[in-house]
Amino acid sequence: MVSIGVIPVGGRGRRLRDVLKGTPKVLFKVYGREILVYPLLSLIASGCRTIYLITTGLVHNKIKSFIEEVFVEKYINKNYIDINVINVNAEGTAWALYSIKDYLDEPFIYTNGNIIFDPSYLLRLRIQFYAEKRVKGVLLVSDFIVAPTHPFISMKENVEDILIPGKLNSQDRLSTEENRYNSLETYILSPELIEYIKRVPKNAMTMEALKEAIKEGHLVKAIKYTGFWYHLAEPNDVKLLSKPIIKRKIIQYAKIIGLKLY
Repeated sequence: MVSIGVIPVGGRGRRLRDVLKGTPKVLFKVYGREILVYPLLSLIASGCRTIYLITTGLVHNKIKSFIEEVFVEKYINKNYIDINVINVNAEGTAWALYSIKDYLDEPFIYTNGNIIFDPSYLLRLRIQFYAEKRVKGVLLVSDFIVAPTHPFISMKENVEDILIPGKLNSQDRLSTEENRYNSLETYILSPELIEYIKRVPKNAMTMEALKEAIKEGHLVKAIKYTGFWYHLAEPNDVKLLSKPIIKRKIIQYAKIIGLKLY
């Protein structure tokens, strides 16, 4: 069981400045609920009992207040879930993660605070992570662009072939030798992979550090995500919320984790 979850929540939302008006991006409300509520409840529903939110700079106090005064009181039993909001001095998600490495002495789930996807995929990550001892990480990838800021990864010799969810036999695996996939920045990682962050620039994303680990022979599996996703990154993403199909899908996934949207 992976019982630790990590969510970076320090982004300033520069591209959304006119929309957010000083609100941290992860506290932007999607159908009446802060978007951060969705990944938090997804992690809890998947078995995480300790969660670290990594903040930076000015957003720290706002997010800490939201967790203590709203989320803990409204959504969870505080006796069973431990949520820690940690302020770090780092740019980029990779070095923000490295800043809390002392808290991560066992495998953990890592996901973004502003992305909504089918929470059942967290269970699929777990299944593949524990399928064999030599696996050091499992990530969700897609063959469409999740967001302009999310990095691509090429499937090469030290990366397990992408698996079609629900079809895990070798004959069902996709051929990925020449394909490049977009990372959803959602993983299960072994603590030892964090050390590879030392090799990437200070403003790098976590995926860049994972690529370094892959180069040295660490086996990573990748699951191809085929469901609906919503990513809050640009003003156009806010406009998408007016589309009925977007609302139906988000409500559908919210129900899985017991979240009622309106």
